[in-house]
Amino acid sequence: MVTKQPKLLRPDEEFVISILAEYYCGTWRPGENPPDAYLTADGTEVAVEITTLVQHVNDSQRGWIPINADFKFLLDVMDELDKELSGRIPEDRTVMLEIHPPVQNPPRFKREI
Repeated sequence: MVTKQPKLLRPDEEFVISILAEYYCGTWRPGENPPDAYLTADGTEVAVEITTLVQHVNDSQRGWIPINADFKFLLDVMDELDKELSGRIPEDRTVMLEIHPPVQNPPRFKREI
């Protein structure tokens, strides 16, 4: 008989299960995927599957797309910019960048920015 080994949780999954354990004054351990984790509180253990629900919007050119499709790319670019520029901008200064999704050519946009 082959048993699945517990998997490492992604940071967002670990955040969720940690908050649940704190809220219910319990403990948790990684699951086998599925479930993502097990939560134990008041002597009861429950399996927890952590899922991100995504809203879809109707884009006139692309049809139904996840609302975060454009934002994920932009958030990743902003994280990279933050790492690259951290320490180079004085603390008494703020840099603001306004971008209107969708980005038509993401690789080109990323190169140019």
